[in-house]
Amino acid sequence: MSNNSQYHEDEIDLGSYIKVLIKRKATIIVIFTICVISAALYNFLAPNVYKVEETVRIGSIGGYLISKEEAMKEIRSRDVLEPVIKQTGEHFTISELKRKLDVEEIENTPFLLVSIKHTDPDLAIAVLEGIAKNFIGKGNELYQQRISLLEEQIKDLEERKVSVEKGINDLQYRLNSNIASTDYPLMQDTLSSYERFYSNLASQLYSEKLRLLDSKRFELFEPPIKPEKPVEPKKKQNIVIGAILGLMLGVFAAFFKEFWARSMSQG
Repeated sequence: MSNNSQYHEDEIDLGSYIKVLIKRKATIIVIFTICVISAALYNFLAPNVYKVEETVRIGSIGGYLISKEEAMKEIRSRDVLEPVIKQTGEHFTISELKRKLDVEEIENTPFLLVSIKHTDPDLAIAVLEGIAKNFIGKGNELYQQRISLLEEQIKDLEERKVSVEKGINDLQYRLNSNIASTDYPLMQDTLSSYERFYSNLASQLYSEKLRLLDSKRFELFEPPIKPEKPVEPKKKQNIVIGAILGLMLGVFAAFFKEFWARSMSQG
């Protein structure tokens, strides 16, 4: 019996809520409409914001020349950004440009994704091109220094290899000419040592040449291009949020007005 009574009370409460919503539907509709129109006006009045991206490669010689963390800091450094600001007409301060600039690593690759949002896509492209030019220029100075050192090491290994090869040939000639000599065992041991040394040199030389062949310069892998559509304002999303917010506020206002009206009549 008590369960039926409780069910009946719940049914009455739900019915009263629906009656309030129907009674105050004008309030709900007005607030809902205001919120949707406000969202639409914001979409119409807000400036279009474009996102421009570029991809840069970190140089490598048998491994990254600088870590991704160092590269990301370098891209956002004063040395890289300040010349760009001057070249593009000083539309930003350094702190403003840092806030607009986003640098992300592309996992398991030597690439960084650099992006910027701005109302002027042409200016954004100019800024990214300047950042890439400065960052890549500084990076390739380091790359060239390391390549020069590597080339010197290869040259030194080649000279040592030639020298050891000459020594091996000389020892082989002496061994062939002095088979009965008492120094024969000693020369054989020396020849074995020379051959092991030669093998190690050849292996090192191969590894260093492979590093040279596999080396990659810092470069602009994907240049910035002008986007076709803005990323902001997000018009559909704003309308949906406006509609949901309008509906919630409208329902709240309807119940508040009903509560207020009843309080005044009872008072």
